[in-house]
Amino acid sequence: NLNVAVYDDIEMLNKYWMAFKIANQVHYKYDIGGLHRNEYTGHRYDVGDWYTPHADFHPSEDFSIVKMTGVLFLNNDYEGGEFKLFDDTIIEPEIGRLVIFPSFAGHEVKPVTSGVRYTSVCWAVGDTFVWLRMIILNTMWRKKTF
Repeated sequence: NLNVAVYDDIEMLNKYWMAFKIANQVHYKYDIGGLHRNEYTGHRYDVGDWYTPHADFHPSEDFSIVKMTGVLFLNNDYEGGEFKLFDDTIIEPEIGRLVIFPSFAGHEVKPVTSGVRYTSVCWAVGDTFVWLRMIILNTMWRKKTF
């Protein structure tokens, strides 16, 4: 049972936003406009806790979607709990390391075997990718829901 708390500290949100903007400018070039729900989460993983393989790619609001995920490692005095991307890349925990990646990239957290693992997670959102917007509009047209 993973323990999750939600935070909205403006100073931390500003730091996340600056990091997302830099990563986006250097690597992704996505159309991003803010942070998902203007919040971030804190995650506590006790022995045996893990997070199922998944992607964070989901709608945030109408025509807005989660585009980038940021995971901040808060400690490294635990065993297990590897952060693994679907391409088998394992990100080593380093206190203060912020890993930013496209939200459609599959990832998981392996079970913690000793100690307690702490991370913070935040998501950048923006206009829906053009190809996805066309799918949504086509669906709305067929259902005449607009």
